[in-house]
Amino acid sequence: MMRALHPFPGGLHLPTHKELTNSQPSLIAPLPALIILPLQQHSGTAAEPVVRIGDKVLKGQVVARAREYLSAPVHASTSGRVVDLGEYDVADCFGLKAPCIVIEPDGDDAWFEIRPTVDFATVEPRDLQQVMRDAGIVGLGGAGFPAHVKLLEGTEHAVDTLIINGVECEPYSSCDDRLIRENPEYIIAGTRMIRHAIRARSCIIALEEDMPEAYAALAGLIDDDIELLRLPVKYPQGGEKQLIRALTGKDVPDGSLPIHIGVVVHNVGTVAAAYRAVTRGEPLISRYVTVTGDLPRPRNLQVLVGTPVRHCADQCGYREQAGEDIILGGPMTGTRVTNMLTPVVKTTNCVIVTPTVNRNPE
Repeated sequence: MMRALHPFPGGLHLPTHKELTNSQPSLIAPLPALIILPLQQHSGTAAEPVVRIGDKVLKGQVVARAREYLSAPVHASTSGRVVDLGEYDVADCFGLKAPCIVIEPDGDDAWFEIRPTVDFATVEPRDLQQVMRDAGIVGLGGAGFPAHVKLLEGTEHAVDTLIINGVECEPYSSCDDRLIRENPEYIIAGTRMIRHAIRARSCIIALEEDMPEAYAALAGLIDDDIELLRLPVKYPQGGEKQLIRALTGKDVPDGSLPIHIGVVVHNVGTVAAAYRAVTRGEPLISRYVTVTGDLPRPRNLQVLVGTPVRHCADQCGYREQAGEDIILGGPMTGTRVTNMLTPVVKTTNCVIVTPTVNRNPE
């Protein structure tokens, strides 16, 4: 029986501009000249460096450890040498700099020792949580909430519904769409893995109706253990509270978390990263990013975390000119940056080049 939907009040019907990028396969961005890794790429406490200037590091090696429970480690995105520990521009709404580790790639892209888990279904939920924590997995669709915290909540509380959020409601962004189309098996297997970890009674993967190819890719892989649902296109339906309301009819009370009403929500990118971490031993060091707007060749890229925005834009034919803004994130929730060396971080889903808007009309 089809699950009844419960539209949330209000919302906007916006031009999506996703046609600029969603019909083309993603490209793997080449190594940049520098990797700039902020210590704060997640909700909670910033990570603490465990390397010094001059140290050689390998791809996937921990370069900053999680100091507290609500934190996440940072890993080297490629092999190379640490050339600086200092304050650098980041995507901050106040224009503040932040502590970063800077790595000069050596071109070898040589991996640190990694240990995959052969069969996640045989692993205890708490052990899966630890693997995801060690891999630095955070929410890739919002504020970067450490994934292991949600999983622990799921083992300590009864979970009625696990929701995998593929509702990419922000205009221009199509990185989740391309991820699903190109790696649907990661989404399905990762969903089953997380459901196993939190013992959820039911499981939903939700998309919007403007993602038919992604829906078809997933539909060919699911069984009756997962509900695959399409929602009408409306902003901000990808917001956690709005999505929970639309799918379950439940409201998350002010000051409460979804787990308090028996719900856990993870983004599709988070699910794919968690699956790779557990089954391949890979920490979170790359992600899909939509690079779009006023560019000759807008595209979705697979980008190493720490890659400067300019390097991403260059892959799409960027030519610097006066009267333009660079937005990290979508046009509704993103942050304007003025330094093109600002790095892509774990939560960067979109880079938009757009004509400058007059912010101080006379």
